[in-house]
Amino acid sequence: MSEQLELFKCKTDVNNLQKDEVFLGNTSGVKIPERYKSLSTIRVGNQAYDIKGEKLDTKDYRPLIIKKSEQYLYEKIYMKRIEDINRKYF
Repeated sequence: MSEQLELFKCKTDVNNLQKDEVFLGNTSGVKIPERYKSLSTIRVGNQAYDIKGEKLDTKDYRPLIIKKSEQYLYEKIYMKRIEDINRKYF
């Protein structure tokens, strides 16, 4: 399992992370998605990578990053989105 985590870390923009930050995933476009704008520490990183570790075009994709202190709030927003999708389609 730790080998998989190390592989995942290599495919993120960890050089751009400060010690108290968490990589959330990549976002299409270069703006923070509206649903996450209530998070005061969210920011867009510089370089996104695909699942193979290849750089993605920075005009199309960027990494989303938050402070660890807001990770719980992010998870609440994310889970509400999943619940809304489930209600709509299932």
